[in-house]
Amino acid sequence: MALPGFGIVGEILPVFTRKPLFAFRIAAAGMIGVAVAVLLVWHTNLFQSASPDMRRMFMLTTKLFYPDRIHFLVGMGTM
Repeated sequence: MALPGFGIVGEILPVFTRKPLFAFRIAAAGMIGVAVAVLLVWHTNLFQSASPDMRRMFMLTTKLFYPDRIHFLVGMGTM
């Protein structure tokens, strides 16, 4: 649910600041990173929810923080 919001902010922010999006390639890589991580978390929840070793899934969900923050910092750099 966050990816459409990231895309909207990535399109609207440069218009209102009248500046090009700072580090567009990094922002795109961050969005791809979030999409891949979310897909992996969904796969883990779908197929391994009964697994006793849930530490890998927990570690994967905590890694979602990094691509999200990259996109936030790109937006702050644009402003």
